[in-house]
Amino acid sequence: MCYCLEGLGKKPTNNMIAEIKDEQLRHRVFQAGFKGVERAAEEKAREYGVPVVHVDPRNTSKLCPVHNAPVNYNGPRTGKCGKGGEVWHGDVVARCNLLLRALSGDES
Repeated sequence: MCYCLEGLGKKPTNNMIAEIKDEQLRHRVFQAGFKGVERAAEEKAREYGVPVVHVDPRNTSKLCPVHNAPVNYNGPRTGKCGKGGEVWHGDVVARCNLLLRALSGDES
């Protein structure tokens, strides 16, 4: 078992606030401690002997984790596998593919 974290990069808040127009919301997002939460999660995992793997989340919701075929999104969050026809939620596809990347060792 491993603890899988998305790679946030050096300045994750700058990327998150780039498209936010509301000044108050931009300030609140900028004040959030994403790196601090990430460090705390890593420390707790290591405290219990669980290995930590950082995985790049790019393009993880595009392919079906079962058939490795494209997922055709017909709505904002749900799509159908192009090969098997299963209906997937985009977040579920992304999480499954993140886990598969972490287990394969490609991103460690």
